[in-house]
Amino acid sequence: LEATHGTHLVRAVLAYLTICRRSGVSETELVHLLSLDDEVLADVYEWWVPPMRTCPPLVLTMLLAELAAYLSRRGDGSGQELAC
Repeated sequence: LEATHGTHLVRAVLAYLTICRRSGVSETELVHLLSLDDEVLADVYEWWVPPMRTCPPLVLTMLLAELAAYLSRRGDGSGQELAC
C-alpha cells in the first residue's frame, strides 16, 4: 500500500482510523484531517503545488477501496462512517 499510495498517506489514514475506531470517522472528515498534515500533502503533491493545498478526495477513495476488506461502514443515515 505504501508503495502505491505513499508512505505518509497510508500511515496517516491508518492512524486516524485507529484513533477513531470506536466512534468511526467519515471520508469527509478524513479528507479534512489529511489536509492538515503537511507531510501527506507533500507526498500527494510531489510534482505540483496547487493554489489551494487540500487532500484530493480521490486519493483517499482509492486507498480506502484497497482497505475495504478490513473496514466496516456504519451510520445513522446522515452519512456513513468508517470503522476498523
